[in-house]
Amino acid sequence: MIVKKYDGIKLDPKGRLFLSKGDQAALGEKKVIVVKKGNELLFFSEEEWNRIVQEKLTGLQGAELRRQQRYLGGSAFPEEIEQEGGVVIPYSLRQK
Repeated sequence: MIVKKYDGIKLDPKGRLFLSKGDQAALGEKKVIVVKKGNELLFFSEEEWNRIVQEKLTGLQGAELRRQQRYLGGSAFPEEIEQEGGVVIPYSLRQK
């Protein structure tokens, strides 16, 4: 997982954040899941995000299971890492 403080990041005019080669290597994939938590953007590999979701949902049933599914699914945005390292930050996550 890569954490970026929202206050300190610079987006280009197309709304992209460029990840360093080190961050790209840490994620290890071309597709990432972007989540906003407070004033931070969190970047997960798909594998890591799927593991987290499974852990959160294990043992839940009924209404609580559905609530967590909606929360986790609605807060996560799959995005591709472009060849030059840019990740488009969804418009809804750019709002403060």
